[in-house]
Amino acid sequence: MTFLPLGIADRHTRRPMTADTVFEIGSVSKSLTALLLAQAVVEGRARLEDDVRRYLPEPYPNLQWSDGTPITLGQLADTTSGLPDYLPDPAPLAKLPADGQVFAASDLLRAYRNQDFLRDLHGIHLLARPGSASRHSNVAAQLLGVVLARLFEQPFQAALAGHIERPAGMGSGVASVPDGNAAVGYDDRHRVMPAFTGESIMPAGGLQYSARDMARYLMLQLRPNDRAVALSQRVRFSDTPDRQLALTWVVSTEGGVQKYRMSGGTFGSSSYVEFYPALQYGVALMANRAAPDTQDELQAVAEAAFTAGGRDLPACPVRK
Repeated sequence: MTFLPLGIADRHTRRPMTADTVFEIGSVSKSLTALLLAQAVVEGRARLEDDVRRYLPEPYPNLQWSDGTPITLGQLADTTSGLPDYLPDPAPLAKLPADGQVFAASDLLRAYRNQDFLRDLHGIHLLARPGSASRHSNVAAQLLGVVLARLFEQPFQAALAGHIERPAGMGSGVASVPDGNAAVGYDDRHRVMPAFTGESIMPAGGLQYSARDMARYLMLQLRPNDRAVALSQRVRFSDTPDRQLALTWVVSTEGGVQKYRMSGGTFGSSSYVEFYPALQYGVALMANRAAPDTQDELQAVAEAAFTAGGRDLPACPVRK
């Protein structure tokens, strides 16, 4: 493992970054949720082809297309469920002053429980026939988190810890971070941003890890004989010949070898992960900054590192 901490974790105290500074990883959380699904399948708890409603506590006739096509467990993880992006509905927040919207959204997510999600799930409408198109959906990952808790007969965070985090040697992605270990998140105007956390959003974007944790996660993804990892990396859907989807991962071919990647963002943090199983190489980048272009900047850094043979990570662009 090689670590390259750059910059500061807290602009007020000037505390430097370390390999153990903890970041919110945003939608990269979905890859861990998808891997937990793959583990459930390997253990015989479910099949990727199962109708999701089989594992819900009450009927949801709205979780199928007009021709009767249901959402499967695999489609919740491969981005083809047809579900909308957000629950709770963020539309009412638009009526608030612009500077207060993100803080109100944080409070809303923090208080939003799985029981609230299951109640509101009755009111959603599919945007596409399941399996027909790829689209980002936090709702799909939130629903998958609920299902996984039922499959493992324990809370999502406990199942994640027991089947993914501890075996990989990672810390908890949901634990409270000790004082001095968390990166303070900022927007593009250097304003401190609130936390992106809550029971329901956890499987979709609410996990938080250090660089050391993410390095161990990459090592897990590079294990050639792990059945759950292999299942999670299997291509399931193709947008174009150059963009395919596995369980959450975007798959492409670079230099004749398969590349897996995904990025994530919260109110004040950004992340990017890519790896090449055939080369036993990967990189995870996190930043305590959330601007419209931050995730693209992190991807550019990762691609430059790969072009350089993985020897050096160029410094991220620094904005004054």
